[in-house]
Amino acid sequence: MGEKKKFVIDVDCGIDDADALCMAISSPAIEIVGITCVSGNCQVNQVLINTLRVLRACDRLDIPVYKGCSKPLIGYRKGTRDGTYFHGRDGLGNSPDPEGDVDLSLIKKESAVDALIRLSQMYQDELVVVALAPLTNLAVALRIDDEFAKRIKELYIMGGNLTGVGNVSRAAEFNFYSDPESAKIVLKEYKCPITMICWEPCSECPLSWEWYDRITTGNSKKCQFHNRIYKSALVGKRNMPNYYACDPIAMAVAIDNDVASETTLKNCDVNTSESLTRGQMSVDLKNDDSLNYNAKIVLKLDTDKLSKLYEAAFDYK
Repeated sequence: MGEKKKFVIDVDCGIDDADALCMAISSPAIEIVGITCVSGNCQVNQVLINTLRVLRACDRLDIPVYKGCSKPLIGYRKGTRDGTYFHGRDGLGNSPDPEGDVDLSLIKKESAVDALIRLSQMYQDELVVVALAPLTNLAVALRIDDEFAKRIKELYIMGGNLTGVGNVSRAAEFNFYSDPESAKIVLKEYKCPITMICWEPCSECPLSWEWYDRITTGNSKKCQFHNRIYKSALVGKRNMPNYYACDPIAMAVAIDNDVASETTLKNCDVNTSESLTRGQMSVDLKNDDSLNYNAKIVLKLDTDKLSKLYEAAFDYK
């Protein structure tokens, strides 16, 4: 095996971020050089706690964790909401932790934005950023250091939507809706290769409930942790025809690009106006943007490859 990919993972640690982190930690191809936290599914101080809970469940408290932005780029606006309606008040399914409180002294003193900039300098042209949250930290990093994005090897974003139908508003996906201004900055101003894993391919992912029930019956520490934090969320999810969780899908594509079985190159933007479509991603679907694009968009997934990464994340044998 060649040299490991250097990952920084930007999270707003809810239940699907937790699975994505477990997946990255389980991959022998990945070295996680930092985890940056931002408000989103819950407030950033809770995100820090949740991230440490995940790392403890994976026996990887050695991975550095950094505190990032507590609000969107221009502050909270009318209609903005967090993800506690789905992820629970604590972001991890309101699940008591049998191991007790985490040690918050493990959080690094350096800010998430400063860490992103420093790591981009340390691993210039090597650093892969996987953004599973509102893009506030990434936008602020570029505003502080306008060379930041040029040093990034690749950026993977879980966010945006292709059809104008949202999952948190009528027209917008949660991460982009939470901070449209930051999403616009990243899409329009980052010059590194960007791969987008949007709402639609995630929600249409055909992983069966039979498969899910099989791989989540293990006794591993990570599997038991998953089952605790997902217990309340599954009440609603079981009404859906298949199992899916967005952040692990984005992580799987970042780990193994072949998980994306079909992609397209398109020019994308984000609506930042005060309207019903605030936070909606617009995609130029009419024109051939192979010479004028800012993102590779994942359209379809290889479920066999995806399922294998999931199974490794849960230590399924």
